[in-house]
Amino acid sequence: MISGLRAVKLLIGYLLANQDAEPREVPDLPKAAYSLLESHFKSTTSKLKSEHFSSDGTTIKLLIELQNGQAVESVIMRHDASAGKYAGGPRQGGPRATLCVSSQVGCNMGCTFCATGTMGLKGNLSAGDIVEQLVHANRITPIRNIVFMGMGEPLNNYQAVLQAIKTMIGPQFQHGAQSHYCINCGCGTPNRITG
Repeated sequence: MISGLRAVKLLIGYLLANQDAEPREVPDLPKAAYSLLESHFKSTTSKLKSEHFSSDGTTIKLLIELQNGQAVESVIMRHDASAGKYAGGPRQGGPRATLCVSSQVGCNMGCTFCATGTMGLKGNLSAGDIVEQLVHANRITPIRNIVFMGMGEPLNNYQAVLQAIKTMIGPQFQHGAQSHYCINCGCGTPNRITG
């Protein structure tokens, strides 16, 4: 008999690795779990509403509708790390993708150079909302790096950002590649960060 926690880990791991799979396709769960999953479970609570590709195909802007109807943007940036030179020699690495995620809908920092800053704060994202941006992006291309430089001030939503990072560095997102994370504090000084 499989334990509840082991079943949850199995379900999450399978759905992340097989992103078009339905819960009924997850092997080795108790029979009673399948009908419960079909009636009460969604693999994501958000929806990818649109994708906009740059003319050279290296950048993809994602518009993601949250379960409350609000929307955030995430951006996939693909690049070849081996292009160019470093310290007189070839650069190390190869093709990889970085995801820029949002931590809030809007922002209360009021930076006039930033469209998000001028719209005011509409709400904080949950850790799940943040993680689902990675789930949607991974369905397009494998993500290696994550930067918190999208909509919102990450440190004004500290607990959700911290929980999202803990989830993102968990084994369900580690597909044999080292991932890197960066939190950018946009325009605020520490005394302007709240929460």
